[in-house]
Amino acid sequence: SRDARSRVFMHPWRAHWTTIAEHAWLLSQIHETPLAVGIYAYSWGAGHGAIRLANELGERGIDVQQMVLCDPVPRPCLPLRWTAMLPAWLCPPILIPSNVRNASSFIQRKNLPQGRKIEAAFPRLTTVNKPTELGVTHQYADDASAFHESAMAAAERVREKAEGR
Repeated sequence: SRDARSRVFMHPWRAHWTTIAEHAWLLSQIHETPLAVGIYAYSWGAGHGAIRLANELGERGIDVQQMVLCDPVPRPCLPLRWTAMLPAWLCPPILIPSNVRNASSFIQRKNLPQGRKIEAAFPRLTTVNKPTELGVTHQYADDASAFHESAMAAAERVREKAEGR
C-alpha cells in the first residue's frame, strides 16, 4: 500500500550523507522492518552523492535495491577538480558499492562533462546493467524520458520488494 511507510526525499549532491543514512537506519529501527531503498540521481548527484549515500547506508547494514544514475560525474578532491571535465574514456569507472543490488546508468557523449562508466565493486553482489546512451547534452540528460521511465520502473520494483511481492 502507499501509506506513511513510503517516503521520498530529495537531496542536493553535496548533502551530509552520514546524517541521511543515520536517519534511514533510525527509521528501520523505529518501524522494526528492513528498508527497501532506491537511489535515483544525476551528474554530481549520481557520480558523487549517490555513491556516498550507498556507502553510508552499507555501513549501517542497509541495502540499496535499485540505483538509476543519469550521466554520473564524480566530484574529485579540490586539486583534481578539473578531472571532472575530461572525456569519459580517459577516466576510471565509478565503482558501485557492494550493498547495491541493481544499478543502471544513462550517459551522453555530446559534450563535457560526460557520465562515467559504472562497474560493480563486487560483481557477485551487484548487477550492473549496460548503459543507455542518450542523444542529448549533459545539461539536458536529466530531462530524458528514458531516464525518468527507468527511475519510475525501478521505484516500482523497490515498492514491490517492500511489500514482499
